[in-house]
Amino acid sequence: MVYFFAIEITRRKLASIISRFARRALASPVIEYKLKDDTLFIHAETLFTFGLKQKGYKILVIPNTITWHLKNKNGGIRTFQKEYFERDEYIFRNHLEYKDKTIVVLNCGMGDHIIFAKVLPHIKNPEVFTCYSEIVPGRSLDDAANLFGDLDCYSIYRKMDEWNWKDSLENAFKKMYNVR
Repeated sequence: MVYFFAIEITRRKLASIISRFARRALASPVIEYKLKDDTLFIHAETLFTFGLKQKGYKILVIPNTITWHLKNKNGGIRTFQKEYFERDEYIFRNHLEYKDKTIVVLNCGMGDHIIFAKVLPHIKNPEVFTCYSEIVPGRSLDDAANLFGDLDCYSIYRKMDEWNWKDSLENAFKKMYNVR
């Protein structure tokens, strides 16, 4: 289920669109999501469309679209406590604050850091979080988890598994961080 809200727009470039997605639709091969059971992800549509724009896709809308939204009085995100909303908002604000950075989270071994060090100079505007700062300078993984929540989507080994990767670790890092 996907539905869009659109206002009358006349030839305007968009950076984001207000939309809603069923939770499973967020598992996109183009845009990575950090979905966990304790995450409301109330800003999913904004991060999704912004991620598409960052990757070079055009965001299109169909003006004057009519949509229906069936809304229950209870259930869904209404069952969460206020702290979940506050945490979700905090993580979203951090995504906005770091929108011009390439977030690099190295939650991997010492050898992986050595290999990654060859790729780092080619990454555009990196903000690095690392567990071996003597090899790859950066902030702590605790800082990353505090700022962005779940860090699983930054795992190079998870990505290599998703991609059924058969090439080198260095090339996997290049692919993950769009280094040509």
